[in-house]
Amino acid sequence: MSSKANSTAVKIIEEHGEKFAMIPEKQYRKLLRLVSDLQDSLEMKEAMRGEKDFLSLEELDKELSKAGLL
Repeated sequence: MSSKANSTAVKIIEEHGEKFAMIPEKQYRKLLRLVSDLQDSLEMKEAMRGEKDFLSLEELDKELSKAGLL
């Protein structure tokens, strides 16, 4: 049975001059969620800067209602 210390351990492996980080699957999945959230936030900031491509929630609701999708 593995200890809690081992479940959060990050291991660095070097093969053929390249280094690789190995992390527990649970941490990897959390990292993927965080990266996804960050990408979403950056896309939203970019859309807001361009303003012409950004729709408010109310505008989106109106468009979806017009199209019969809401």
